[in-house]
Amino acid sequence: MKITKIVSYQLKDLNQSLINSLEILGWEYDLFEKQINVNFDLNAYSWGSTLEIELVNEQTLKLVYKTNFPLQIYDWGDSNRKIRKLMTELKRFEVLERLD
Repeated sequence: MKITKIVSYQLKDLNQSLINSLEILGWEYDLFEKQINVNFDLNAYSWGSTLEIELVNEQTLKLVYKTNFPLQIYDWGDSNRKIRKLMTELKRFEVLERLD
């Protein structure tokens, strides 16, 4: 199963806000030049999964969520919940910047 989303934010430093958001969520990640991979272990909804986050430009992210087991068709909303959590954290940084 694979889900792809493109999202944009009005942040001064999207990359740093993204890293801060991942740390707030307590998600372990691997940092590459233009991509961050977040690996999730086996849980009740999937056999494990990966969220690939690519910095497309200074304001846009490409989020690709993949389950680790290629024959898995459903994850019972786990992917959407995780993507929503990350997007909510990034929105908080966006609001905080507007208040400054």
